[in-house]
Amino acid sequence: MPLGPRRTAMSWKICFIGLVVAIPVVLGCRQQSFLTEPDYQDFRALACPPHLESDVNDQMTPLAGTTPSPTTVDDTQRATRYLSLREAIAIALENGTTGVLNPLGAGSATDLLGGLAGKAVQSADAIRVLALDPAISANDIEISLVKFDTQWTTSLTWNRTESPLGISPTSFTQTGGVTSVAVDGVNFSTGLVKPLPTGGVAGITFGIVSQRNTPASRINPAIQPDIQFSFEQPLLQGFGEAINQLRDTHPGSSLLPFPVGGQVEGILITRIRLDQQRAEFERNLNYLLLNVEAAYWNLFGAYYQLYSREEGIRYAYEYWRLTKLLFDNGRANVQTLEQIRLQYEQFRSQRLTALAQVLESERQLRGLLGLKAEDGSRLVPADSPTLTPLKPDWHLALNEALAQRPELLLARQDLKFRELDLIRVRNNLLPDLRFIASDQLHSVGSRLDGGESPNNALHNLVSDPFNN
Repeated sequence: MPLGPRRTAMSWKICFIGLVVAIPVVLGCRQQSFLTEPDYQDFRALACPPHLESDVNDQMTPLAGTTPSPTTVDDTQRATRYLSLREAIAIALENGTTGVLNPLGAGSATDLLGGLAGKAVQSADAIRVLALDPAISANDIEISLVKFDTQWTTSLTWNRTESPLGISPTSFTQTGGVTSVAVDGVNFSTGLVKPLPTGGVAGITFGIVSQRNTPASRINPAIQPDIQFSFEQPLLQGFGEAINQLRDTHPGSSLLPFPVGGQVEGILITRIRLDQQRAEFERNLNYLLLNVEAAYWNLFGAYYQLYSREEGIRYAYEYWRLTKLLFDNGRANVQTLEQIRLQYEQFRSQRLTALAQVLESERQLRGLLGLKAEDGSRLVPADSPTLTPLKPDWHLALNEALAQRPELLLARQDLKFRELDLIRVRNNLLPDLRFIASDQLHSVGSRLDGGESPNNALHNLVSDPFNN
């Protein structure tokens, strides 16, 4: 049984939709993905509710996991994990935190939790979060270019108007029992509008206005197709490519009833913001490296301090033991024995303090590396500090600081932004003077087919149109 025309058209539509859906699947996503495979597996392991996006009653419960309790000075028996400075830096660059942004307190991690304020994460110092800031600024550049994209607008409206002959100002007379005049109108319009980099707008619009009268008029239905070419260009305010790269919105025109853009700043400004975000990320990265290296050597020093306290307590105990033998034999008095014991107890207290400092230094280093607070092992530095003296060149260090300090780069970029913003503000003081040109070709007919028939409205539009 052959398919009908409607079923055939529907089959072609289904094939077209399937082709449109299949092409992106075959070609794949070409946008850069910031979610790596290990991150995806970690998020899957969180066991999120399966219908969280549609069921508001599902709640996410944080999982405690299998993290052991933190180590104290009373229980320090853990497996040893030797860590080199190079490995520590590599771990920090992958999953670390910047820590306290103060050179005077280098080596300290921050214990503040990042909170949400609007769409931004506040107080977050994770390097993986900060690395997304330049990507967000780069996306703003793409958003700022949207105002120059071509817009396609299409509309189709239908209306019917019925008026009694007694009150309608028409030329029809009441004949054949007709007591009213009905007008059926169809208005179709489609067009392309291109905002130009110079601030102007160019557009082409094709429209069809159809009107059917009851009773019938001389041309019924009256079909009027038209093609309109429009161009509009500001001459003072908003004129030129330079100023339109600074403005956040396009100057607009009668073809663009709504302002285009405005979500972000102008193109040149967003590029400056990208440079600032890169400098800010570089500044945070410098703090991360400074804090990781300082925390590494702080842990190294804490272990040496613990070693010295343990050696001191051994000598103090041996001194007390020998004095006790003398006291038992009557060769030492009790005051001397108690003074030596007091010194021994002081070394014990200093050893506990040094052990607590080792645990605290390890906690700070773990926080900067993004490691768990406790994983059953203790970190032990495997490298030794370099003892070779370094004599820096003052002039070379000064020139490098002036050229590469992120704070100075941020200040220079902010000065450039102020200069460009002054140009934009001065341009807004100019009058809004525009040049507008329009050419409309239109015709009339009673049908859209029929070849070269005089009643073919489209043929009349091509062969002998009217011109406005």
